[in-house]
Amino acid sequence: MPGTGGLEVLKAIGNGSAGWSPAVIVLTSFQEDERVIEAVRAGALSYLPKTTAVDQVVAAVRAAARGGSVFDPGTAALLVRQVRDGGRAGPLDVLSPRERDVLAGLARGRSNRQIARALGVGEETVKSHVSSILAKLHLTDRTQAAIFGLQQGLVPLDGALDE
Repeated sequence: MPGTGGLEVLKAIGNGSAGWSPAVIVLTSFQEDERVIEAVRAGALSYLPKTTAVDQVVAAVRAAARGGSVFDPGTAALLVRQVRDGGRAGPLDVLSPRERDVLAGLARGRSNRQIARALGVGEETVKSHVSSILAKLHLTDRTQAAIFGLQQGLVPLDGALDE
């Protein structure tokens, strides 16, 4: 959206400053935990990835018309964690389950090729996950990510990194 972002628009209309409070469904390519939480707090009834099937988007529109919400399973799990944990996020909570798998591979000293093979995905997918992990955790390289993964207990520190 030129000149502004969707969250800013949502905040503006969600607080009634537009003179009305519409039922809002967020359809986005961003799935980061902090964006989801911010959108829901700003008034979004549903938060769906752009890859959502048309029938599910229609179901979200119908639910919104009734004041209901629709979330994809990953977003629903995030919201459950937030409520269950009282909003206290752990250091790994910013990562998707697949990113945690990749981080565990890094902590084991695996190459992108080895991680890709173990997870049944392509090397480019692993590279994308590694970049996302580094950005989300504010780390500069794979070594820092591997150390972080070890510190978070993703791999036992008993010297047996070969699983």
